[in-house]
Amino acid sequence: MSDIEIKNSALVYEHFSYFRVKSDELRPGSVGRKRGTLNQTYVEEWNRIPSKYLTDSVRFDVQVAVEWKDQKASEVEANGKFTYYSASVAGGAKAGYAEAKSLNLKLIKFRIEPARMQAILNNDADLIRRHLRDEGNDGRVVLETWYAIDREGADLFESTRSGKATFAATIGGGDLNVTASSTTGTRRSVTVNISASTFAYEPFSVRSWTKDDKVDGLTGDEHGILSTPGNGNPPSTGEGSRRYRGSVSGMERITLEPVDGVDVTTVVDNSSDMLMPDEGLVRRWGLVGTAGEIPVIPTELAEGGKTADFLRAEHGFSALVEVRAGGGRRRVLFDAGITPDGLIGNLDRLAISPDTFEAVVLSHGHFDHVMGLDGLARRLGPRNLPLLLHPEFWTRRRIVTPGGGAWELPVPSRSGIEGAGFAIIEDRQPSFLLDGVLLVTGEVDRTTDFETGMPIHQAWREGDWVPDPLIHDDQAVVLHVRDKGLVVLTGCGHSGIVNIVRHAKMLTGIDQVYAVLGGFHLTGGIFEKIIPQTVAALAAENPGVLVPAHCTGWKAQHALAAGLPGAFRPNSVGSRFEL
Repeated sequence: MSDIEIKNSALVYEHFSYFRVKSDELRPGSVGRKRGTLNQTYVEEWNRIPSKYLTDSVRFDVQVAVEWKDQKASEVEANGKFTYYSASVAGGAKAGYAEAKSLNLKLIKFRIEPARMQAILNNDADLIRRHLRDEGNDGRVVLETWYAIDREGADLFESTRSGKATFAATIGGGDLNVTASSTTGTRRSVTVNISASTFAYEPFSVRSWTKDDKVDGLTGDEHGILSTPGNGNPPSTGEGSRRYRGSVSGMERITLEPVDGVDVTTVVDNSSDMLMPDEGLVRRWGLVGTAGEIPVIPTELAEGGKTADFLRAEHGFSALVEVRAGGGRRRVLFDAGITPDGLIGNLDRLAISPDTFEAVVLSHGHFDHVMGLDGLARRLGPRNLPLLLHPEFWTRRRIVTPGGGAWELPVPSRSGIEGAGFAIIEDRQPSFLLDGVLLVTGEVDRTTDFETGMPIHQAWREGDWVPDPLIHDDQAVVLHVRDKGLVVLTGCGHSGIVNIVRHAKMLTGIDQVYAVLGGFHLTGGIFEKIIPQTVAALAAENPGVLVPAHCTGWKAQHALAAGLPGAFRPNSVGSRFEL
């Protein structure tokens, strides 16, 4: 059963509090002022973002089971009424506490990403933005809302993640509705009017304003403050994972525990160079470096019947993160490369045992970061190894080519990955591994004006291919090396490498950037035009180590080497960066 508690003034889920006072008067996009006392805080609505701006922005986030029999009527009906939705009954229906107990209802949550709402306020809702500015510290906009729904309806919304149901947001009679419709078996659908019957909500305030009175970041309000046990540490959830829930401002709320050091070993990358020598903190693999011995394999075509077995390069990425803390070492795998046997083959050549991995983090759902799980699973067998990823990881996607054609990317299979023995942990929000020393960023705020995504990228939604330039499931890994600063590791960097670095700083409240490694996705004509801005922004961060890899591209590599000569280190499969 999920960690959830219902009070007459708040909904507490996984130790995080949502508002309930006046919830029936609010919806996503409600704008108003914060009112009330500490225990009875609410938003007094004075306007709403027009529904037409929200239809492409509302997303299903999570479903939660509730033990209604444990709740008092006064708590469930905090606003004097209770509304639930059903996949078998058209429209909403009023119900009291007795009905809730017998119907085995769930709660589901919808959300609008802070970055998306910021764009709406800055580009579409000019008058509302100005009024919000006039409210000062009391101005609020609602981004997350909860609703009661029967189990069948909740399961339909959950099925939108895997493509077994479609998700649509529409306007009807001025109200904003969201509908989940099955695409397999018996055709079913359920519609929730999210302009009414809200059970709980989260308001956000503006973190800061630009000189021309534009919104510069949104902050969750009294939400994201963890209820901590006696030791002062946030509670653990999932398989060795700890979740941070809330906005990315108020950064003092996240404490990323420092480590003594971290070794990042490149297991899969586009480049292999066996002649590169060691260089300071970098240990190279090959004839000259000291990162490891070169294995020998048999062949009938060489004198003595043997030859050297060198590491393979492929268009993909995978890195081993080995944390040094408290006199011990702990390992997490980040990404898995593109071919079924590429990852496990290079692990064998590097003499790295996958039995030592405590978890796998996947940066996003593109197949050149995923498909190496195949060989890893065959080697490990079913053992419920935690696999951390974003809920949109499973999205069906394609690349539109200049000639008007399109190439559909292989899509990760949830049933296949679960059947292989991985324990899937999905989260849009930041989360922790290894007792709070390894941070998974979750969805990254897009704050630069030049990192605007991949315009040729599309996703299959609601029965059609639609633009998907932002690739919301892109996430990174962050560590804090004591007295040195942040280590940021990316897969492709679809969020924009500068956005990612700034997001890591905001999440942790740590300004010093020690090392940035991974794919920066600056290859090809679409992205080469932002290379100068990217180099300048990274140079301003002044990292001690910069290791562009994978999809960064040779033009960007040269520009980064010239712009940050003291920090730049070329990558190659087998390189170990001892940070």
